[in-house]
Amino acid sequence: MRQRKRIVLALFTILLCVGFDQITKGIAAEHLSRGRELSFAGDVIRFSYSENEGAVFSFEYYLPEKWHGEIAGAASALLVGAIVAFLLFGPGLRPLPALALSLFCGGSVSNLLDRMVFGGNVVDFIIVTWGGFRSWTFNVADAAIVSGLTLLIPSIIWRMLRSGQRGGRGGDPPAESRKMT
Repeated sequence: MRQRKRIVLALFTILLCVGFDQITKGIAAEHLSRGRELSFAGDVIRFSYSENEGAVFSFEYYLPEKWHGEIAGAASALLVGAIVAFLLFGPGLRPLPALALSLFCGGSVSNLLDRMVFGGNVVDFIIVTWGGFRSWTFNVADAAIVSGLTLLIPSIIWRMLRSGQRGGRGGDPPAESRKMT
């Protein structure tokens, strides 16, 4: 994928994720009073307002106490910044991994904005249920992060399989098949 197209894809996806996430969080905060749930699609989708203090799916709670807050936020910001720099200026990426990393970064940036700029807590409001399954409460940013990672895994596997078929070095034939001249 050409660098200009990759930059446009990355910036558009990141801005779309941040914008849509922030708008939906604002609507949830304004229209869902605490304790009130709305149910749709036969109770498969529920909207219920909550605030998360501990990173995506409360991941921060699994870290040592001294790493909570600013340290976890700074580490997350550094990681996301490095991925964004790679997306914008790194070597060529195929469209699927570029989209996957852009979704991951868009969701991460939006949640980081909530934590580091807008007061510390992230608004979560979506719950998915199916039979006995009940998801964590999440938001659009969390969905973008998980979607990005879900898209990235098959693209990595596909790349590894294709690389292995070509001799393991991005298209170079295996050494034993090269003719000596």
